[in-house]
Amino acid sequence: MSVEAAELLELFQWRREDAELDGALKQKLESEVADVFSYLLLLCDSTGIDLVDATNKKIDLNEERFPVSASRGVAKPGGED
Repeated sequence: MSVEAAELLELFQWRREDAELDGALKQKLESEVADVFSYLLLLCDSTGIDLVDATNKKIDLNEERFPVSASRGVAKPGGED
């Protein structure tokens, strides 16, 4: 999965934030996103993880750890997952 994620990252590594997403790049992006998603689904299936449930739990945890009132406008490098 890390190889596929790296291929996805590579599409944006040196792009400017304001660069447009053209048709060719969008096709490459769709392909790499599908690869990462497929591997993630395989991992979840083989380990018995419900991806939607795990995502919702993570969102809830982040809302507790980083309330909007204390976090809005604060960007600190590093930190825990």
